[in-house]
Amino acid sequence: MTRGVTMHDRLIQARRSKGGRHRGTHQRGTALVEFALVVPMLLVLLFGIIEWGRALQAMALVTNASREGARRASVGDTDTQVQDAVSTYLQSSGLRPGQLATRITRSTVAGRPQIDVTLTYALDLLLPTMQLVPNPFPLTGTTVMRVE
Repeated sequence: MTRGVTMHDRLIQARRSKGGRHRGTHQRGTALVEFALVVPMLLVLLFGIIEWGRALQAMALVTNASREGARRASVGDTDTQVQDAVSTYLQSSGLRPGQLATRITRSTVAGRPQIDVTLTYALDLLLPTMQLVPNPFPLTGTTVMRVE
């Protein structure tokens, strides 16, 4: 049985003769170029998400440390004891206490004594932000409690 040449066979033969094998290589090269263009943007996005997470964690730790300091001051600890407690809290949480500024204010409001503990932490960013965000980035946590 002899088989005739069909239209399908002719199309396949035409594709092969026009360099069909080279077309797959060309598409792989195009994909490589597209990948090379997209990867830097994805890496910047990924590291930006990581930096944002670090900043949120540090902000939560600074706020909790100010709360701990205010609690200690409200029950009669001295300013030095409060600063030591705050530094210990931050150090045990993985932050460097050397980048911390502490302000403790004792006042009276409506005849009741209160304590105000404000912490400002200078968070070093890992990514260069090209002056869009200050580096180190200041994080501030404030807690006010009545003195017991």
